[in-house]
Amino acid sequence: MQGIFKLDRYIRKSPFFPMQYFGTLLPSVSPANERRVSTLPTVKTKIEPTYKLQLEPAVTSWYQTLLSHDKKKHKNPVRAKVFRQWLSIYGNEIKGLRLTYTRSRDQIDYSLLQHARSAFAYMLGFHLPNFARVYRLLERVNRTHNLHAYLEKQACHLYDIGCGTGAFAHAFLTAFPLKKPQVSLLDPNRHLLKLATDMVKSTGADCKPIQCKAHELRMPQGLAETSIFLLGNVLNQIQKPEKRYEAFIDRLLQQVNRNSLLFILEPATEDSAVDMMRLRNELVAGGFVSLYPCPHAMPCPLLGTRDRCYSDFPLLQIPEMKWLDEQTGVKRHVFSAAAYCFASPSVAQALQVAPPLPVLIGKPLVQETKVGMLCMPTGTVERKALGGSKKMRGEKTTLLLSESPTGSPR
Repeated sequence: MQGIFKLDRYIRKSPFFPMQYFGTLLPSVSPANERRVSTLPTVKTKIEPTYKLQLEPAVTSWYQTLLSHDKKKHKNPVRAKVFRQWLSIYGNEIKGLRLTYTRSRDQIDYSLLQHARSAFAYMLGFHLPNFARVYRLLERVNRTHNLHAYLEKQACHLYDIGCGTGAFAHAFLTAFPLKKPQVSLLDPNRHLLKLATDMVKSTGADCKPIQCKAHELRMPQGLAETSIFLLGNVLNQIQKPEKRYEAFIDRLLQQVNRNSLLFILEPATEDSAVDMMRLRNELVAGGFVSLYPCPHAMPCPLLGTRDRCYSDFPLLQIPEMKWLDEQTGVKRHVFSAAAYCFASPSVAQALQVAPPLPVLIGKPLVQETKVGMLCMPTGTVERKALGGSKKMRGEKTTLLLSESPTGSPR
């Protein structure tokens, strides 16, 4: 099979593990070692539908949090009916917020969320999509590094920096039911902070809200616990002035000598993606180990080119999301983001790390028919034929590459 990829039959059919987009980690397979593929950590003969089983409690807690903050008291509230009522009331505000947050990041007016009504509309319209992409990122890291096995033995403290509605911490605690986790929620917006606190408390975590800006976080000093830093769409808020941004990154780099995990999600726009590629280089040079998506520790090979690295994440296909898309006129089956995960050397050494595999990081800017870019464990980027179907950026699959990844680009 020259120049094509073959997808495992079960995963191809699985509704819990869609694979029709870019971002895939690809094992190289020759006829001699093709049978060994089924023993790789990323390949499963049966995929348990953990995402579906855990999704309903997460959606229920989101709905109950909104219900508790709704000034209108509903008698015998039926979720579908109440949700449609909310959309009729807040639909225009959700549309306005969406238009605002799809503009250039330096033009966002954050004063729009300084009122309880706007914060409620933001929670209604954006919490579940943000939850979904974070959850998918955690799924991918867990499959390649067995993160759950490590975290269940640790005393963990989560720092959701610029938490918004708490979607990052909510997704993390849903994906990894930790034992007595401590959670610090940081956000300058008191309305969002109240929503996020109630949201995270619904998971049973010990939650501490801190009304402050991201760069004002006091970094942990002790060595007994594992610190997990969650940053979602927050870097643009601290990039100016530059000295403040550099000081914040330096404080993150100081965590390299502790047990630390760092998760960062930023928009997949050109500027944000390039900024994340630069930050990735800086963190790796400072001693952090890249767990996702990079299969190597060399400088990013896309910096200085016209292309960029980002991931695709399938969103929640539930009635509430479909109704929300109908209201806003958006079809959000996939969400793209510049998504990264880093570990301090002590954590990386303790994790069960899978062998480095090529990563399908998307199509080149100057698109060729059925051609994608592979980020190789050797620290290079190669173009390969994709075959007939699309693959997902950033995802590890059982795709079989018939030609050697060290061959010449096509």
